[in-house]
Amino acid sequence: MIRIQDKAGFIMDMDGVIYGLIVSFLFSTVIDKMMYGINSGKLTLIVTDHGKMICDLIDEITARGSTILEGQGGFQGDFQQLQCPLHI
Repeated sequence: MIRIQDKAGFIMDMDGVIYGLIVSFLFSTVIDKMMYGINSGKLTLIVTDHGKMICDLIDEITARGSTILEGQGGFQGDFQQLQCPLHI
């Protein structure tokens, strides 16, 4: 067992610190899975001017649907189409 004393006079047990870090990691992982679900995945956004063409290609190749959203750029204010095709 290794004990370390810091400047303030606290004595830390390194075994306890390591176990605490492991338990904190496991606890946060379990809570994330409970809150967001075990099957939570990734979302892909495609910014394009050719939304319908990309939507048709995604449907043809992957047999999955997609959603076309209208978006406006924050810098130049241009309007673009956003594709939300994949939720993996």
